[in-house]
Amino acid sequence: HNATADTAFEEVVDNADADALLEEVARALVKVVGARVEYLDWLAGVEVVAMDAQPVDLRHYDALLAPVPPQCHSVATVLHALLEQVALTSADESGESRDQRQLWRDNRALLSPMDAA
Repeated sequence: HNATADTAFEEVVDNADADALLEEVARALVKVVGARVEYLDWLAGVEVVAMDAQPVDLRHYDALLAPVPPQCHSVATVLHALLEQVALTSADESGESRDQRQLWRDNRALLSPMDAA
């Protein structure tokens, strides 16, 4: 179980009027309970599959993120690199075309200073 999933936040605006404050708290509680019910409904349909650990080639993932400064990493950037790595790994079981692509990337890296000139 994920304890973080039990955490929910809602903002309650403190009004001078006690009735309005009570209404705000009630609204926030209804939203939190609703979110919890939705999470439990989702969790009921989740099936966890245990898999043996396998060595993973992350060269493509690393190559995609290397030119991006860490402070510029975003969820979209990391997700893109991750999906590219998964697509590359799953599309090539033998490793042959992966090695060819790595050779092409290495050659491009060697030639990139010439492109800049």
